[in-house]
Amino acid sequence: MLSKADLLDRDVMRNAVGNVLDDEKYRKAAHRIRNLLAKRPFPAELELIKTVELAAEFGEMPELRVAGRKLGVIAYYNLDLILLLLFVSAASVSFLILLIYRLFAIIPLSVKVKAE
Repeated sequence: MLSKADLLDRDVMRNAVGNVLDDEKYRKAAHRIRNLLAKRPFPAELELIKTVELAAEFGEMPELRVAGRKLGVIAYYNLDLILLLLFVSAASVSFLILLIYRLFAIIPLSVKVKAE
């Protein structure tokens, strides 16, 4: 791993690129990825051709648009759920504080002794 400062040094950069090009581990990984991409079931060219043909035949297709495009700001960012969660949290904390206050009000903390 190179730091940003090392990227300015020509020799360090040349050695790093040379290591990547000469190392057998990287060569095997590159060949594996090349073979995977070459033998995948639907080549990119075929997908592009079919997509263009579909668009040419049917034109604009609102059925294929993402439903999230029509969401408002509140639904898109889940603001309604966040506000509900904040309200429930604030109500719970307030209830606990009130409960603790009432418990301490009922239980005497110090015992008063009458002086005779």
